[in-house]
Amino acid sequence: MAEHESAGLKPAPTNPHTWAANSGIADFIRQADRPDSGYPNEPFSADVKAGKGTSFYRAHTYHTKVPPQGIEKFIAHYTQPGQIVMDPFCGSGMTGIAAIRQGRRAILSDISPAATFFAHNHCRAVDADAFLRAGKQLLNKVQQQYGWLYATQRREASGEVPFEKMLWSRTLGCPECGGEYSLWEAALDDNRKVREQYPCPRCNATITKKASRRVGWKPIRVDYIRPKTEAAIDDADLELIERIEQLPWPGGLWYPTDPIPRKADEIGRLHHDDITTIDGLFTRRALLCVAALWREASRADKSLRPSLQFAVTGVMQRASRLNKFIPSLNISPGPILGTMYIPGFYPEMNVFRLFERKLNAIAKAHRDLRNGTPASRNNECCISTQSATDLSNVPDDSIDYVFTDPPFGSNIQYSELNLLWESWLKQYTNAQAEAVVSKTQQKSVGDYADLMARAFCEIRRVLKPGGWMTLVFHNSAGEVWAAIQQGLEAAGLHVGAIHTFDKAHDTFKMVTAPGAVGFDVVVNCRKTGDEASPCQAPFAGDEAADTGRGGFQTRPGEHAPDAAPPADLDAAREFVRRCIATNTTTQGDASSPRRLHARAIAHFIAQKRSIAFDYREFRLMVLDELTGISDE
Repeated sequence: MAEHESAGLKPAPTNPHTWAANSGIADFIRQADRPDSGYPNEPFSADVKAGKGTSFYRAHTYHTKVPPQGIEKFIAHYTQPGQIVMDPFCGSGMTGIAAIRQGRRAILSDISPAATFFAHNHCRAVDADAFLRAGKQLLNKVQQQYGWLYATQRREASGEVPFEKMLWSRTLGCPECGGEYSLWEAALDDNRKVREQYPCPRCNATITKKASRRVGWKPIRVDYIRPKTEAAIDDADLELIERIEQLPWPGGLWYPTDPIPRKADEIGRLHHDDITTIDGLFTRRALLCVAALWREASRADKSLRPSLQFAVTGVMQRASRLNKFIPSLNISPGPILGTMYIPGFYPEMNVFRLFERKLNAIAKAHRDLRNGTPASRNNECCISTQSATDLSNVPDDSIDYVFTDPPFGSNIQYSELNLLWESWLKQYTNAQAEAVVSKTQQKSVGDYADLMARAFCEIRRVLKPGGWMTLVFHNSAGEVWAAIQQGLEAAGLHVGAIHTFDKAHDTFKMVTAPGAVGFDVVVNCRKTGDEASPCQAPFAGDEAADTGRGGFQTRPGEHAPDAAPPADLDAAREFVRRCIATNTTTQGDASSPRRLHARAIAHFIAQKRSIAFDYREFRLMVLDELTGISDE
């Protein structure tokens, strides 16, 4: 997308974003006017806490993000203005934002086209006012044609009243009588929480949601904009829905119909609701509006086209049936990140309202990124779509610093979850080199370890001698941590200080799942000296001995005979007892097991001991220790 540059800005000398490996990276590096006076001998040595409330963080959703203001602290320590920062698992581009704000240049890459598209649009120089004007013109054009989709005639109001959202409930079939009922009407208690057991509205038999047969969906309630009120569905709402369902699809209005794989770690469950293609994630009303916005954004001037498309992808999740409604709280917090399914209650949001808010959010992020004005040059970031296991387009010894937040084992299946966005972009992840643990892809922890070791070897190769890498990571499984440790060792990256990163905001999974970890561990590694890379032996997955750079010699859970003994649960218990004795945690603090877990991981990695305990058993042990103190 080299042509997508804002008017009035100096064009970038290299292609700022490519859908494949960016051949302009070497030129981007050569053109850098950067100091070459060495790097700090001491690692960054403090825990970091950074929240998710910035405009950059909120501009566009993604599965995982590190708050850029936290990344800035590392960049400021390890680099000087003008030097080059790289993130080979860049996700939506938070490292690029941090680098720009610190006056550094950034090379960002990711195997996912959706990720690099988001990173490009987060970091590219854009005239925020011109973007906002174009976006509102686009919105007005589409709204003039389809605004009636979100307006119904109410008995108590004159004329049609637009609504913010329409709430839908799953309908089920009773396992006893076969009669259909809505989950909303049958299962909610006085506090609007779904009861585990409830009477069937038809036959009064005691039934459960799990035992009932899935039937479909039923509209329950409409929430209006002005005045802000709620109302039960009436005949006018049902008539509008029927009218939309009977409306012939506009000629030439494209939308993706990519099949959803039946065999998949996360998204295969959509087939339980008979959703077999991407368009099935939307109601017909939402699909019409998203498709119309996408068409107009794709027709916009080339200077603003990717930014306007970015605004449309930014509303897709909340505009879809993936959006979750929590009756007891009367809120719609958005889809559950890290998975893809249709919840029991979902709000069909007004797409135009979503898009208007997204335009304002993106404009604010661009203003904040460069203090209200576009950059004087548009060559601060170079973005590439490629696997971190092969950075052959990046010269040896050319990168000043690497900050990265790689995939967390099996926690997130990026190529599956990004299908929603990539189907609209018509660009897809090459999952063969995707560094995940996946049943569907038949990738074990050992395969993941090999891929991560390859990536670490490539990172070490491109780093300048004396340069540092900061790795931000968390996982509940000890064997995944062992894979990371062995991969770093195989790459010859020397581990320095290890600390924690508190994102200062619990995810939905952290709140609802006791076994979910809550703090990231920060591992600072250095490429010492100018000795030859140890990454010479083949990896386990190589077909021939001369095909790989890697040197991953042991599998997760194994350790070399002369290595320090693994850190098992008994070792973790001793560490926890020392922490409690020295008052480094607070009894009764609900987050203490999660915080202690991160500190324990950091402690044992610093001792070069492989992790041999999982978070769930660690958590129970910590609670047992804290209970023992309480009993005393």
